[in-house]
Amino acid sequence: MKKEFPEFYRLEDKEIKDLWTDCFFVFDANVLLNLYRYSLETTENLIEVLKSLSDRIWIPHQFAYEYQKNRASVIEEQRIKYNKSVDTIVSELDKIKDLQSNYFKTPSVDIAVFQESLSKSKAVYPDCSFEDKTRSQMDLLFESKVGDPFDDKKQTSVIENGLERYQREIPPGYCDAKEKDKDDPTKTKKFGDLIGWIQMMEKSKEVGKSIIFITSERKEDWWQIVKGKIVGPRFELIKEFREKTEKRFHMYDMKRFLDYAKKSYTVSKSTLDEVEKKDKLYNDPLVSEKVSPLNTAEALPDDINLSTEWREVEISDSADIDKEIILTKKEIVPEESERQINF
Repeated sequence: MKKEFPEFYRLEDKEIKDLWTDCFFVFDANVLLNLYRYSLETTENLIEVLKSLSDRIWIPHQFAYEYQKNRASVIEEQRIKYNKSVDTIVSELDKIKDLQSNYFKTPSVDIAVFQESLSKSKAVYPDCSFEDKTRSQMDLLFESKVGDPFDDKKQTSVIENGLERYQREIPPGYCDAKEKDKDDPTKTKKFGDLIGWIQMMEKSKEVGKSIIFITSERKEDWWQIVKGKIVGPRFELIKEFREKTEKRFHMYDMKRFLDYAKKSYTVSKSTLDEVEKKDKLYNDPLVSEKVSPLNTAEALPDDINLSTEWREVEISDSADIDKEIILTKKEIVPEESERQINF
């Protein structure tokens, strides 16, 4: 039966090894956007892994566009959450200062100095509107490795076909239909995943290579989910890819990708731990705000020696986050909600 229905079977060890040896690694926009959410050390380590694969990485035009479109929003999201975390810590330190005054004539810790240093750190938070080192490295890594866009005729054909696919819940992308239609008068934004998928298949057919796709998506229109557990890529995707390209298609989230990559490339334990922590936080439905202390002391003044700093490590399951960020700004900093942010 495996010969007739190979899409329902797990890849054997040899098949995985052969796939890694001679495939293209294709990245979703959310994977690149998450580089702004990791700690600085983890981001640097992941970029080094990408450099090691530089002759075999590629990104569809659609996903590269989504990265560029949403980069500024992610940066602003991180700045707002950083500032919110600092304000929360400063407020809690006020309580500690009061408690100290009740029990010590001479406080054991100078809370005021600590509070001042934290407040100053907000002013020196990296401003990627002027110099974005992460994007500069992405520009170099993906130079000549971004697919071509569809022309108008092809785009229209894909969208027309996508309407039928989504009605029949043929993956990928149909999970975006309702959500992305809300604020999209063109009703076309929901086809981003489908466009990227077709661009992947066309690239595979062009170069005669199988593809490993790395994504932070968790939705059922990409993954086969059984009783809440992801068991692998949707079998329909594997089948369609094979029929259209005569090549293999496989998928990983970032944690699983790194588990395999560490066999051949340098992946630090701290990088694996942080990515794993993000996966656990993302998959916990009871966690509404996912904030973790990480070592980002580079954002603080030189005279402050802190073992940890706060930085948001939430995974976004979609590259399209503009509306979410605008709402977050209004909730956290209402006095800035109408201010234009220039990047």
